[in-house]
Amino acid sequence: MKIVFVCLGNICRSPMAEFIAKYYTKRRKIKNLEISSCGTANYHEGQQMHHETKVILDRYDIPRFGFRAKVINKEIFDSANYILVMDNLNYEDVVNKFGQNKKILKITDFCSLNYNEVPDPWYSKNFEETYEILLNSINNFFMWLKLND
Repeated sequence: MKIVFVCLGNICRSPMAEFIAKYYTKRRKIKNLEISSCGTANYHEGQQMHHETKVILDRYDIPRFGFRAKVINKEIFDSANYILVMDNLNYEDVVNKFGQNKKILKITDFCSLNYNEVPDPWYSKNFEETYEILLNSINNFFMWLKLND
C-alpha cells in the first residue's frame, strides 16, 4: 500500500507527516507500506525540509533522513492508494490536476481535534501545532485502516 502526504511546497507539513507516519509504522512493526510526501507547487523542489520541521522531528526523536522536496506527478498519483492532503487548497489543486478520485482525502478528516485543515506553519510559525494535528490525524488514519496494534 502506498500513502502520499501532500501540501503546497513539500518542506513543512507533508514531510512532517511523512516522517511521523514512517515512525508510527516502524514502532508498530507494520510492513508493506510505502510512505512519501510531495507538494503541489515546485517552489522548493530538490530542497531539504524547513529547518523548523527538522527541529520538531528531532524534538520527538523521529528520524528524518533521505528527504528532498518533490512535486506530485501522474506517476506518484497513479501509484498511490491514498493521497492525504493538508488543506482545502491542496485538495482542489490535486483534483484539478488529476481529477476527482476517492483516494484523495484531507488528513484532518481523521483528526479528533477541532481542525478542518492543517495550518501552514510557513505562515503561522507554529510548527508544534502542526505536529500535534498531524500526530492525531495520522494515528486516527491508521486506526481507520485497521493498522494499529
